[in-house]
Amino acid sequence: MPRSIYRPLDKARHEVRLLILHPSYKSQRPSFEAPIKCNLKTVAFRYSFSRSGGYFQRPEPYIALSYAWGDPGQTKPITVNGVRMQVTMNLHNALRHIRKRRKRTVLWVDAICINQEDDDEKSFQVGTLMRHIYEQAQGVIAWLGEPTCFDAEILARGVLTASDDDLGNVLKLIGAIIERHDMATGYSWDLECFERMFRMPWWGRVWVVQEVLLAKHLVFKYGRLEMTPSAIVHFFRYCVRVGGRITEQGSSGSPSSNDNLMLVATLNRRDTEKFTNMSLYEYMCFYGSRQASNPRDKIYAFMGVAKDTDDYDPPDYTKRAEDVYINFAMTLALQNGSLDFLDGAGVGHVARSAHPGLTLPSWVPDWTRLTSSRTWMPINDGRKAMGRPPEYRFSDSHEILYAQGVVYDVVSEVVPTPTNKASFPLRWDRFLPQNKPPPYRTGIPALQAYFRAFDFDYDFPEAQPLGDTDSISIFRSFTSFLLAGSRESLEEVEYLSSLTTISEGEETMSEEEETISEEEEKLKKIAVRSMEPFLKFTGDDRRERSDATILGDFFSEVDAHRYLEWLENDDLHTRFLRTTQYLERKAYYFCDRALFWTDQGFIGHGFAEVRAGDMVCCLLGYHCPIILRPEGAYYIVVGHCFVLGLMDSEVINKLEQSEIHLREISIK
Repeated sequence: MPRSIYRPLDKARHEVRLLILHPSYKSQRPSFEAPIKCNLKTVAFRYSFSRSGGYFQRPEPYIALSYAWGDPGQTKPITVNGVRMQVTMNLHNALRHIRKRRKRTVLWVDAICINQEDDDEKSFQVGTLMRHIYEQAQGVIAWLGEPTCFDAEILARGVLTASDDDLGNVLKLIGAIIERHDMATGYSWDLECFERMFRMPWWGRVWVVQEVLLAKHLVFKYGRLEMTPSAIVHFFRYCVRVGGRITEQGSSGSPSSNDNLMLVATLNRRDTEKFTNMSLYEYMCFYGSRQASNPRDKIYAFMGVAKDTDDYDPPDYTKRAEDVYINFAMTLALQNGSLDFLDGAGVGHVARSAHPGLTLPSWVPDWTRLTSSRTWMPINDGRKAMGRPPEYRFSDSHEILYAQGVVYDVVSEVVPTPTNKASFPLRWDRFLPQNKPPPYRTGIPALQAYFRAFDFDYDFPEAQPLGDTDSISIFRSFTSFLLAGSRESLEEVEYLSSLTTISEGEETMSEEEETISEEEEKLKKIAVRSMEPFLKFTGDDRRERSDATILGDFFSEVDAHRYLEWLENDDLHTRFLRTTQYLERKAYYFCDRALFWTDQGFIGHGFAEVRAGDMVCCLLGYHCPIILRPEGAYYIVVGHCFVLGLMDSEVINKLEQSEIHLREISIK
């Protein structure tokens, strides 16, 4: 970017540049295709005081632009201060659509208003002023990109113009648009349109979160179409009413449509206070799947909204990205009083990322490679494997973490699980031995141990750790677990669940309701078939035994009777809908992991990169066990793991009884 269009900004006066976008005149007439001409104007934010404290005031009204930079190889020229400069095609398109016919438009556009070649200026603008620039703007325009003509018409004339009680007319409008564009019928084009909008590159930007949360007034601009957050939420409600379902998980390194919808719904409710009351680390975990071209921005992009920003070093683009990440991890340990940042560390994250990443010690999370789904898992929820303050130090070079802990066990056998959601349901019975083993190390039946290990000892529908053997959470999760283990059952579950959804949405679906009524016996037969995995496990047939006797291999016989009594009263349709939800969440967290057994007979699972000979360790101040791999005199982090029987202070109890002892573990 030419230096000739910039003069240095005065930090003491909190100066910024605004972009004056000229009207779209060409040959004295407004023209959409007219060359883009603009000027930069330097202004100062005035710092004022009130009873509630100091605040910045904007120098004049302006609109802040939120956009994706786009492909740097595809550019078009604009004129700034009389100087021709290149911007990406996406930014060029945004400026053309925002530009007015007869009036100038005052904007703040980061790529033009900040001298991108001056790291010192960029550090000050991002670290000190960025928050206030978006807060003080009249509004924020979120430029999503250019839709297809078909998508634009679906949005403008079909969904966004109809009220909630006008479903019939909406369907007619959508049908007419599909026919006019000669698209195949019987396909959810409206839902696909919704998905395409949420797959636009803008949603994947890490800066999006700060830009929209701080906006006083937000408008999404999708080509010529303008949408408010409430309009997008309305579109989603429409899709649900016609039986659509959006994608649960995004591709590697991108947020899912559900993640994006949650952000929009938050803006629609004006419920941003709880989102602006999160720590920097919480922001990075929650929105960690969004990307940045500069790796430092994976941290810096949230510093304008995080409640604890002052605890960390301010943005500094002159520092190596590796040093920024190492210092951030060290500060996290100090500020949080724990080593929980290790959730994002290890070769388990690195091996599954297409991003080239950074050269970091294994104990430092590489945020360029992480997605939120791999950072937070059910093993994080309420676990206190080593519920004591951490004891650690760093080498002078900051390359090695020395942490007090216990090298507790050794991985002896590893079995990979499906690597993607399409491979589910997980046929858990294929992992079980053919002969009935003795009780698990914790005293529970071996079969129950397998179930609890596969499920992270977690109640997925209720999002909480499982309770005692005879608790409803065990009964509920165990039933879903059994149904999810049979592909034949799941095919019927999916079919029946879809019928239930339709019948609840449309009272006129009498034929479907009758079909559901006719399926009651089939549902009961599926429930009976749920006992078959037990028979396969024992290598036996029923031999006139009752279900309670068979279930005795999982529960005590008393608890088996309680379970069967609960099962008799459990609503069948609710059960199968719950199973569908269970399977989605289970697949989301469990795919691309590996089951393992240890020398001491524990069962657990971790990243697919776990291998025999790795060590199961517990570190003071870290909430769950961690897999470390010996490498000479040091260890490297493979990643966090779940081990049934080591998740809830069991290791601490052994330390207090002097059955095991702490040692300093050197991790590089």
